[in-house]
Amino acid sequence: MLFSNSITVDLYTDDKHAYDMFRPDHSKKFIPNWWKKLPTSRPDTHQHIHLDGLEVAGMKTCPAIIGYMKKGFIIPSPASITIQKFMDGKVAFDILPEKYSQPLSHTAEDYKDHKPGYQHIKLPLPWRIKTNESIEWIWSQPQWHQKNPLSHWSSPGVIDFKYTHIADYNLFLNSGNRFSITPGEPIAQLIPLTDKDIKLKYHLVTTEEFHRLDNYKGWRINNFKERLRIYKEKGNDYESR
Repeated sequence: MLFSNSITVDLYTDDKHAYDMFRPDHSKKFIPNWWKKLPTSRPDTHQHIHLDGLEVAGMKTCPAIIGYMKKGFIIPSPASITIQKFMDGKVAFDILPEKYSQPLSHTAEDYKDHKPGYQHIKLPLPWRIKTNESIEWIWSQPQWHQKNPLSHWSSPGVIDFKYTHIADYNLFLNSGNRFSITPGEPIAQLIPLTDKDIKLKYHLVTTEEFHRLDNYKGWRINNFKERLRIYKEKGNDYESR
C-alpha cells in the first residue's frame, strides 16, 4: 500500500463569481499587512528589567501565532456583509450579492444559557468540501486574519469532510454590535488535525451537482450517528443517491 504525505481537498462551487474571484486558499496567503509590517523586536519598555539599548522580541516572533496564521486553509467571503443587532433586539442585514442575503438561525432557546442576549446567524458559503481520506478539521474563526475579529463570536467545531461537505459560517452577535466583512476578506479557517500537506483542487459544477453534496439535508433529530454509520458502510454509493 502506498502512503501519501499530503491531503487533497476538493472544493466544489456552482458560483462562477466565487470560483473566479474568491477561492479558498492556504492560510499563509491571507496574512494581513499589519502583521507583515511588525518589527521582530522593540526597545525594552519593561520597567523592572529596563536596560538602555536592550531589544526584546516582539509578538511577530511568537511561534504559536505564526503557526496558527499559516495552518490549514481559509475561505474568503464571497459577498459584502453587514449585520447589525440593535439594543432592542432587532437585527438588520445588508448583504450583496443578494443571493447570499438569506441567513438562517437556530432558536435562541438553544443557546440562551451560553450566549444570553446574542443572536445566532448562519451564513451559507458557496463551497462544498470533500476529502477521500477521513481527517478531522477544526473549523474556526480566522482571528488573526480578520480586520475586526472582536465584533462577533464565531462557533468553533470539528468536522470530517469525507462524510459532511457543507460549509456554513456560524456567528453570534451581541446587542449593539455590528458584523461587517468585505468580499475576499477571510471568514473561516479550516485546520487539519494532521501534519500532512494540503493540496487544494477547485471544481466549477452545475447547481445540481453542487447540491448532491448536501449529504445531511433531510435528516432529522437524533439520527446524525445513524446517518454516519450508514454512510461509512455504503460509502460513495450512498452519497450519490
